Amino acid sequence: MSRTRPLARCLSFATMSLLAISCSSGSTSGPASPSAIAILSGSGQSAAVGHVLTTPFVVRVTTAAGDPATGVTVTWSASAGGGTILPATTTTGSDGTASATATVGTRAGAYAFQATANGLSGSPVNFAATGSPGPAAALAAVSGGGQSGAIGVPLANPLVVQVTDAYGNGVGGVTIAWAPVTGGGSIVVGSPTTAADGTASATGVLGGGGPTNVFRATTGAFAPIDFSANVSPALYYTEPAAGGKLRLVRNEASTATTLVLDLVAGAAMKGYSTGFNLPIDASKVSLATPSFVPGTALAAGAPPLAAGAVLKATGPLANVLVSALSQKAAGAGAVATDATISVGQVFYSLRLDLKPGATAGVVFDGSALPVKFSGGLRDKGGTDVASSADFRIGKLEVR
Repeated sequence: MSRTRPLARCLSFATMSLLAISCSSGSTSGPASPSAIAILSGSGQSAAVGHVLTTPFVVRVTTAAGDPATGVTVTWSASAGGGTILPATTTTGSDGTASATATVGTRAGAYAFQATANGLSGSPVNFAATGSPGPAAALAAVSGGGQSGAIGVPLANPLVVQVTDAYGNGVGGVTIAWAPVTGGGSIVVGSPTTAADGTASATGVLGGGGPTNVFRATTGAFAPIDFSANVSPALYYTEPAAGGKLRLVRNEASTATTLVLDLVAGAAMKGYSTGFNLPIDASKVSLATPSFVPGTALAAGAPPLAAGAVLKATGPLANVLVSALSQKAAGAGAVATDATISVGQVFYSLRLDLKPGATAGVVFDGSALPVKFSGGLRDKGGTDVASSADFRIGKLEVR
């Protein structure tokens, strides 16, 4: 019995030692905390408006040591431009990643989405996306209708149409066909296809086939777009036939409502004074201001000039355009000899305005001059160098 006790003491001591060792080895630290969030993939995509982006947005959450952090809640949202993203929250997996899928809104342009993990470095994470226009769904007029202009003159404002998708976004690259429909006008096309905003334009040139011109834009199976334009009364001058010592020709400074006519030399001559009396329909035109401008063929001298134009409303010369120019025999700028005149030199210019409310018709016709017409070029001695028969005058109409 005395030998048994020492053995029991030894076992008891060994058991206590093992327990002490076991308690000491059981003390360990927990998992590392999440530290940062960053984009892994998915930013920079594009999709047609109203459609889902093909690739999910993916973020990765890591610890301070760069290891993946599991079980971290990530909140997803659309931050700019609209759109939607699902699910609203996700939790990182064993690889530290979380993902969501976005849908762009109905407006073409830039979109932004966010992934947020509270308290982490890099939060919120921003994803960029682009919504592109959908397929063409409509063709509509933008501007340019209801204009007025003169025959043969481009309309002041372009005719503009726009192609849009189902949400009203402009669709670029669509071919537009332009054509005049009525009135005999023509079209000058700016660009055959729509710009990035879906617009295309052309300029209408009015024809004389009627008081109204119609220009049409078409594309695909959409209903055509018609633009109407009214032909405003304007002055149209037909140049005279060839020949003649004195010719009345149109000056390029003329407009649809103001006609500038130059009396020019059709042959080399010498002379001192010239002029003509031309019966016209004064209900359609009036003298502009200024009405008379001397040219270079005759030396007009210094004011007062022996020159001018009048259009009387009453008296023997009622409705007769009277114009004349002479070199001065005395006073400032007097000339004692005949001028030597070259072909093409301008004696003087006349300016006529279209009267408001003037109706269509002939103002004068040089191919059928009335008996009241007279004119000529004389030398200083009063001898005719050119007579009425030597004039060539065109035809002025209001159309």
